[in-house]
Formats: sequence, structure tokens, C-alpha cells
Amino acid sequence: MSAACATLEAGSPLVAVRPELDGRLPGWDAGKVNIVAAQERLVGARNLAEVLDAAYDAFEDLIAVIDGSEEPGGGVFTAYVVAAGRAADGRDAIAAAPSLPPAGRPGAVERGTGRSGAEELAGLSRVIADRLSEYASLAEEAGDRAACLDGAESARRVCALLAGS
Repeated sequence: MSAACATLEAGSPLVAVRPELDGRLPGWDAGKVNIVAAQERLVGARNLAEVLDAAYDAFEDLIAVIDGSEEPGGGVFTAYVVAAGRAADGRDAIAAAPSLPPAGRPGAVERGTGRSGAEELAGLSRVIADRLSEYASLAEEAGDRAACLDGAESARRVCALLAGS
């Protein structure tokens, strides 16, 4: 696995439009999600419910940025399409977790407007996988454990796809 799956550059300009988050989370300006902020939120999560909530939103962020990033016919279009599907699988796995806090899901996600860097998205995927794997072993309910493990596997697959693009 490449170094892209292990790091995310600070100050990355990657954003996606997420109107349902407008005013809900600190650091999110007018519904725009910064990939670095999503990573920091995952790293800063202190319990299973916070990790699940941050992972769900991070998967949504990945999908929004990926969907708005690569034009058909582009060099990494196929990897992006498959990665978006894997990110959706991860989001859906987390949605099934009994300990996921209710937060008005699902929310509409608009397409991003800028091209994104696969390395930054792979880095976010790596953080999602790491945090979910860590909390899978701490989850008391089988449903939470399964959601964490399935979400982590999906995030690892997204990372592998994007790191190789």
C-alpha cells in the first residue's frame, strides 16, 4: 500500500458541497467540507458513537468529492467510480451500527466543484479504516463490531484504489 494511504497533507484545498452540514459542525463553512477537517474529526473522536458519526460523514465526504472530481474519459475515471461505490458500501455498513447517533440521515450531497487529489482522498480513507478497526475491538454490541469491520474494509479498498490511480 502506498504512502498516500498513510498520510494526508495539511492545508489541502479539497472541498465538496454538503449543504446538510451547514452550521452543524465547527470548521465547516457554508456546507463545504474540507477533507483535512474530516480527517481531524475522525482522529479526534473519543468514543464509538463519535467515531461512527465521523466515519459516516467522512464516507459521505469521499463520495461527494470523488463524484465531482473525475470526468469520464479521464485517466483515473474507473478507479474513481469503483472507489465511490466502495465508499458507499462503507457508509451503508456504518449506517447499520446500533450505536450510530441519529443525525438526520440520509442527507443530500451535491457534486463537488473542483478536481481532487487521489492521494488526499486515499489518506482520508486510511484514517477511516484505522479508526473503525480500532473501535471494532472496543464495541460491545455485535452489530457495532460488524459495522466497524465492514466499514474499515470498504475504506481500505477505497484507499487501495485511489492510491494506485
